[in-house]
Amino acid sequence: SIWEIKNNNVFIKDDDFQISESDIRFTGEINNLILYLMNEKEKIDVKGSVFSEEVKFKQLMTIKDINGEDDETNSEKVLPDWFDADIKFHIDKFNYENFNSTNFDGEIEYNGESLKLYGKKMKMSALEGKISGDAFYYENKIHDLVLKTNIDLEKINVSEGFKSFNNFGQTFITNKNIKGAATSSIYLQAMWDENYNLFSKSLNVNADLKIEKGELIDFEPMYSLSDYVSLDELKNVKFATLENKIRIEKNKVIIPEMDINSTALHVHVSGIHRFNNKINYNVELLLSDLLSKKMKRKSNRLELKDLKHDHSGKTTVQLKMKGTVDNPRIYINK
Repeated sequence: SIWEIKNNNVFIKDDDFQISESDIRFTGEINNLILYLMNEKEKIDVKGSVFSEEVKFKQLMTIKDINGEDDETNSEKVLPDWFDADIKFHIDKFNYENFNSTNFDGEIEYNGESLKLYGKKMKMSALEGKISGDAFYYENKIHDLVLKTNIDLEKINVSEGFKSFNNFGQTFITNKNIKGAATSSIYLQAMWDENYNLFSKSLNVNADLKIEKGELIDFEPMYSLSDYVSLDELKNVKFATLENKIRIEKNKVIIPEMDINSTALHVHVSGIHRFNNKINYNVELLLSDLLSKKMKRKSNRLELKDLKHDHSGKTTVQLKMKGTVDNPRIYINK
């Protein structure tokens, strides 16, 4: 590596650093480094490019403690205020807990005074597909951490996604229950306290979602339809394509009306699923499905008053699914 010092600034070419188990090669300049070390400047300014063969992000976050525990001026702040940065990066392998990706590229701008970080033109290969997007991450005046991001997913493995993020902390539907390739445009906003505990009510997501070659495997809520559909048909439900706009806000998932054409049945569904696993779904089944050999005979005893014609002229049965995931109630929606 080559270091050159001019006017209290340090110019660096191809210098290797090691932070825990992450390796970093830096080329660029560090302005005011000498004055900062002499306590004549409050922060440094880093500009340049970074290359790494492997970054373990959770360990890399220890950089925020570099100033030491005894620095009272920074003790209340979560993000570091001792540097600004404008860095382009390429990472061969990127890891965060169980999430792994390759060829991670992008640009980071960080302002230590305002405690704001911008991630721009970021892209990576992960979960057998592609992920790209921009992010805005900052610390507010009461030291909460706020993330706002736009993410594009291209044919990622849904099951691997659930597995990588520990099923998002829920057991309602896990990586063992779902398969498929997901393509989606997502806006996400969330907030954490200074100890990185998520404020669940702050989670706000808008997603245009498309899942191809999907499967629901041993998904227990589907078993609630066993009064109408043969249980064997519900154990592994395959569907060609599922598309919808999903919203998450105020601790609930909002599912607008959508059609699911599967191996078990054709269903029109909408509803709300709360984080406490209370559910309220409207389900519409085709009478032609209910009369097929896949359906239970008891469904053939539906009365005429229970039937309705949809916009295409097909005869349907309107059902309501309410209660909880563990104890759902399904009945005719009068």
